[in-house]
Amino acid sequence: MAIYVSTDPTLPTLAGAVVCTYTIRENATQTARIDYMSCGCSQKLDLCIAQGADKTITLRDAPTVDYSSATEIIFLLKESIDGVQIFRKTLTGGDIVLANTYSFTFDVGGTESAAMTPGPKYCEAWVILSGDERRMVGKGVFRVEDTAEFD
Repeated sequence: MAIYVSTDPTLPTLAGAVVCTYTIRENATQTARIDYMSCGCSQKLDLCIAQGADKTITLRDAPTVDYSSATEIIFLLKESIDGVQIFRKTLTGGDIVLANTYSFTFDVGGTESAAMTPGPKYCEAWVILSGDERRMVGKGVFRVEDTAEFD
C-alpha cells in the first residue's frame, strides 16, 4: 500500500494539470517522484530517516525519461546547503543502482543514520548524461528523526 501526497493540494482541481507526488511506502523504502520536466527546475525533495534505521531510497522520474546512458548519478547529503558533507552516494562508486530507465535507488545504512545528528539536512540528486549534460533532478530536505536508542 502506498500513500500519495500532493506537493500542492490545489493542483488536482485544475483540468489537465500535472501533479507532483511523493510516494511513501510502509516498509523501509521511501520513493520520491522527481518528474524533472513537469515540476519546474528541480523537484523539491522531502526525505526522512530515523536515527539508526536502515532505509532504501528510490528517486523516480517520469517514465519517459531515460537515465540508462548516465555516466554518473550523485546523491549528496550536507548539514546545510553551505555546510559539511555528511555522505555522498554515486553510481560509479557502486552505491546507486538504476532500478529501471527512470528510477535509481540507494541505501542508507543504520550505522550511517546513527552517526547523523537529528534535524533537517540538505540533499541534492544529480544525473550526468553522456556528453557531460548535468541535470539536477531534486534538492531539498533530508530529515533525521531523533530516536531514544540512538540519541
